[in-house]
Amino acid sequence: MRQLRLRAVGVAVGLGLSAGALFFGPVEAAASTWSIVPSPNSGTSDNQLKGVACVSSSSCTAVGSYRNGSNLDQTLIESWNGTSWSIVPSPNSGTSDNQLNGVACVSASFCTAVGSYISGEAAQTLIESWNGTSWSIVPSPNSGFSFLNGVACVSSSSCTAVGTSYINTSDTFLSLIESWDGTSWSIVASPNTGTSDFLNGVACVSSGFCTAVGNYFSSDFPPGTLVEAWNGSNWSIVSSPNTGTGDFLSGVACVSSESCTAVGTLIESLNGVRWSIVPSPNSGYSFLNGVACISFKSLKSCTAVGGHVGGQTLIESKKANKWLIVASPNTGTDDFLTGVACVSSGFCTAVGHYYNNSSGVYQTLIESA
Repeated sequence: MRQLRLRAVGVAVGLGLSAGALFFGPVEAAASTWSIVPSPNSGTSDNQLKGVACVSSSSCTAVGSYRNGSNLDQTLIESWNGTSWSIVPSPNSGTSDNQLNGVACVSASFCTAVGSYISGEAAQTLIESWNGTSWSIVPSPNSGFSFLNGVACVSSSSCTAVGTSYINTSDTFLSLIESWDGTSWSIVASPNTGTSDFLNGVACVSSGFCTAVGNYFSSDFPPGTLVEAWNGSNWSIVSSPNTGTGDFLSGVACVSSESCTAVGTLIESLNGVRWSIVPSPNSGYSFLNGVACISFKSLKSCTAVGGHVGGQTLIESKKANKWLIVASPNTGTDDFLTGVACVSSGFCTAVGHYYNNSSGVYQTLIESA
């Protein structure tokens, strides 16, 4: 089951997915351009960043993985101090294939990162916590072969992580949701549809409202969008539209319980009553992996990031209820953005990876606007 190391999109194998990001604050004039910010690398190869969270323009955390000299994935965590990015020491579980896929921060002294590691041939959940000084592994439960893709926190005592578990005896993939109560992580019952269900991103606006997104497969149909909602007591599947050609959702952001945006092969919006497909631009065959939305009074803006098949970054921005493609830089070949965080419409950070033609390995990619 080594393929479980990949984020569970199913359709887009190997695409990084990130949790949605939400920040309330002054809506400033939008930055005119995105630029590449220098970022460090660790180990010998395959440095990839998959998720990012910011609590201010001078405090961001990005997570992912790198490959060491033994050809094993190890956790990679980088920190932004307002001037530069630096690698922060992070632990690993066991010796085999540790990856971090998503991160959420509620302050400069509390962050949670989630992912997986391989124990024998089985994927197991990996959760790490930042206390303002160091990262440490927090015990987390499993259901079969399990991995986590996204996390959202509303406080240091209320976090939700989502992913997928593989049940070997029934050969099925099931949604996996875990909850942090300030003391321990526990599995929360979650519904499923189809024969294989994957949750890729989650956003919470309070301990009583969360939205998780992903995709499902059934034997007779192409993949379809999957949306689940938490009402403070239980998770339920919420009807979400599809184009019928095979759709998935990889990231979600909410500014309130009545206003959420989800992205993937398409963009969908929750208006408080139902989800609907929103017109969005495309440039070739493209995917959006992460989305961040900010709100101030009646104004809302969103930024979504991903990539084009063929290896170019993709950034789309929504203002005044219209999505537009924003110019974004590239370096090397096979450039891809997997996560984004915004603290205002004048400060956003996107993370991912690119292929370095000179060294022949993947390296971190961070862009800022």
